[in-house]
Amino acid sequence: MSKIKSQEEILEVIRKELGHEARMISGYKSFYRSIHPDNFVIFNSNLIIKEYGKLWWGDLDVTVDGPKLKKIAEQIGTTIYILYETHCRFDTEKDTIKKLMNQSAWNTDCKDFKRREESNVH
Repeated sequence: MSKIKSQEEILEVIRKELGHEARMISGYKSFYRSIHPDNFVIFNSNLIIKEYGKLWWGDLDVTVDGPKLKKIAEQIGTTIYILYETHCRFDTEKDTIKKLMNQSAWNTDCKDFKRREESNVH
């Protein structure tokens, strides 16, 4: 399978799996967390890749969306990083890609769907 290379092609694949930017998984964050207490949820997350930086933003339930993100990463041939809102928005969006990658809460190299610091990264 050939890897998808253009930014627009990658964004199309992400949208197909996750929906459009600014996606909301719930109108009430506390309610969503209460009915999914064991899930790793990041509201207002940002997706970045080394090659293009920030590509997508919106709510993610890593427990549910992690497998989809791993599938996308395999299709495009690169690691996808999830950042919290404050690590890739407004002025922090201009930080170096290395700094942003190091601040990720989770990435598609993680073996499970927990926060990166709790996960086994290969």
